[in-house]
Formats: sequence, C-alpha cells, structure tokens
Amino acid sequence: MATIKETARALADAFETATRDNGDEFQRLRDGSPEWMKEAIYAAHRDGEMMPNDWSYKLADLMASHIADTLDYDSENDLHDIISNGADILVPDYNGERLAWLASNLNRASYVDEMIEECGWPKSGGLYLAIAYGIAHELQMIGAALVAAIEGEAEQD
Repeated sequence: MATIKETARALADAFETATRDNGDEFQRLRDGSPEWMKEAIYAAHRDGEMMPNDWSYKLADLMASHIADTLDYDSENDLHDIISNGADILVPDYNGERLAWLASNLNRASYVDEMIEECGWPKSGGLYLAIAYGIAHELQMIGAALVAAIEGEAEQD
C-alpha cells in the first residue's frame, strides 16, 4: 500500500517540461501518467471550468513539488498546512509574471475578485498585491484538488 508521502512524490515526479515548436517551454504530465493524476489536473482547472492552460499546469507542478518536498522533509506535516504555506511562498515575486497570470485567462480575474470579497482590498501594495492574492487563491484550490487526489489514491492502494 502506497503512503501519502509516496503518492505525493509520484505525482510531483509525473510532471515534465516540454517544448513547443516555437521554442516555448511548458509543464505537463508525462505520457502514460495514471488516470488519477489526469483527473487531479482536471480538478485543478476548476473542475473543467477552465480549459487546460499553461499557468494551471505550472502552478500544479509547483504545488505538487512543494507538497512532496515538504512530506519528504517531515511526513507528519498536515497536508492543509502544506497547501497554505505553498500558496504563500509559490506566488511569483515579479509583477510582470503576476500580470501575465492575470492576462492568461479571463476567468483568473474571478480568483482576485473572490479574495477581495473575502479579505478586502489590500491596504498597501495595491493592484499587484491583489493579483498576488488571486494567484495564492488559485494555488490553494489547486493544492486542495491535488491533496484530494493524493489521499484518494493512497487509500485505494
């Protein structure tokens, strides 16, 4: 029976960087990845509300690696704490990346809107901090989808 830690590592290791014909690199699941991983990525795209896109795959790759690396360090860590921590530290530092995330899909504004509705407008930091909150919100949702899949797969083995 695979443990949570082993299942999380398997998911993190299933991501790869590929190159398009135009030279752009992107993240994806390796060919032949198990169906549960594909379903986890589908769920990470807001259960199909968003078409597959580079940012969701990039954030899923980052979050999956963060979960697996944290469990490698301390397998007793709470998965929800790991997600929360990851959402805080995995947000891009550069405003250009934050704007690229927001511009990549019209649905991404809803992540920002949801955070502003929940937390209010940032008192300092302005627009770029509000966008960072939106990215953190997407990371939280992606993390929750990945953890649900990891826990479900570990229980099935």
